Amino acid sequence: GNQIFWGIFISNVSFFIFLLLIFKTLSKKYSKKIGFNVYVTYLLFPTAFFTTAYYSESLFLLLAFASIYTIDNKKYLLSSIFISLSSLTRLAGSLLIVSFFYKYFSSNRGKASIDKKIIYPILSACGILFYAFYLFMNAGNPLQFSSVQTLWGREVVDPISTIISYIWTFLFELKNQIDYLDFLLTVSFLVILFLGIRKISPQLWIFSTLAILIPASSGTLTSMPRYLLTSIGAFIIIGIYLEEKPFLKKPFWAISLTLQTI
Repeated sequence: GNQIFWGIFISNVSFFIFLLLIFKTLSKKYSKKIGFNVYVTYLLFPTAFFTTAYYSESLFLLLAFASIYTIDNKKYLLSSIFISLSSLTRLAGSLLIVSFFYKYFSSNRGKASIDKKIIYPILSACGILFYAFYLFMNAGNPLQFSSVQTLWGREVVDPISTIISYIWTFLFELKNQIDYLDFLLTVSFLVILFLGIRKISPQLWIFSTLAILIPASSGTLTSMPRYLLTSIGAFIIIGIYLEEKPFLKKPFWAISLTLQTI
């Protein structure tokens, strides 16, 4: 009966488990230092406070990372379950379906026929399909999650146009300070993903990039610093770069924590 308490409880527990899993996984795949770098970067990121608030970020991070981990390890049944659950948590979870299909077809490259495991990537779409059916039964519109965005002045445009529109207004208009942060972090993460494309798995890179481009396709970069938390691959690339250039750790983390405090 106490939604606020349980919402905050679920967020904190989910984020705690997510941090443990990502540290353990990256320590095994790369090194403990890189795992620690990603761990600390997540904690100090300017919008990390959302992970302990009554928001879906933490639960989604946990389910999305579990999805990517099981995809990488070809545990396809678990992948379809985690992707379906992540799709019910956040619309961005449906982007994992693209990564799942990429992994499946790249793993079966050169084979003459498609095997029965193709059913698992298809099953991973059950989450978003179920949600669309739920919206249809309750609101009469299976795409209500998209049309409702107009209440925030959002519309579907390509992400490049959104970014260019911000540059244009910066040149000729005075913008709110938060708009500069939205723009700077969004572009920085896209650059990081572009430069570090070979440092992470293709399926993780696809999801992490789409997790930025899709929200940026709404005509505004408002709330992008929060949405960037779901770009797990970008955080891993940052952790790798910080280990390659260790003198950047303290300045980077200090700036990040200062912005979070502000």
